[in-house]
Amino acid sequence: MKRLIVGSLVSAALVALLLYSVDLRSLSQQLSHVSLPLLALAMKPLYWRPKRYYVEHLLFLIHNHAFVFLMLTILAALELIPVVGEHLGFVKFAAWLYIIWYIFRAMRNYYRQGWWLTFAKYLQMGLSYFSAAVLVLVLLAMYSAISLG
Repeated sequence: MKRLIVGSLVSAALVALLLYSVDLRSLSQQLSHVSLPLLALAMKPLYWRPKRYYVEHLLFLIHNHAFVFLMLTILAALELIPVVGEHLGFVKFAAWLYIIWYIFRAMRNYYRQGWWLTFAKYLQMGLSYFSAAVLVLVLLAMYSAISLG
């Protein structure tokens, strides 16, 4: 129990140090570039039939990330408009729903599988994405801690 608490405190300290020392925009770009190959590797066993190459999964993920970054850029640009930026609550909510729906539909169309199977794999990929982001965040925190010291 004590190890768990100490480990959690050390992890929290490393993340705090990382967030203090690195610009968040730069961090999100690094997380994206490093986690894409990990996610493509996680997709390989999910889509073993028909056989697909690793690069196909990687290109699919790059396409989805480009779409998400485009949507986030549009939202950020809208926030800069003084009158519009104050009233974007519903637009942001709708944009996030659209992003979720778009990625699901992209998986369904590209891999040509049924709704339920696609949904199960969509949830699995969400878990994989979260796991890859945490792993890369911890590795970047350790790298930042080492490079600062």
